[in-house]
Amino acid sequence: MLLEQFPALQKLTNDEKSALADALWLDAMSDDPPVSEDHKHLLDERWQAYKSGKIETITLDELERRLGWKQ
Repeated sequence: MLLEQFPALQKLTNDEKSALADALWLDAMSDDPPVSEDHKHLLDERWQAYKSGKIETITLDELERRLGWKQ
């Protein structure tokens, strides 16, 4: 188990472990994930299509209905 590789961590209280886990999670999520040039290009194309009216849009009510959240 990973925790066994860090004996000092095993000595922490549950509250300390929770605080450490939270800090690690926030630190890991603070970096922007890399986005490939292909994905950027695709997103730009889709954004332009949306802005020019070439993409069909639906209302939030319609989305919720399609997802089964509303009837």
